[in-house]
Amino acid sequence: VPNIKFNVAKVLQALIPIVDQS
Repeated sequence: VPNIKFNVAKVLQALIPIVDQS
């Protein structure tokens, strides 16, 4: 399901700034 792939990309975009901050 492409929707799941889109969701994963959204989560990654949300996590990248958090990891970059620490």
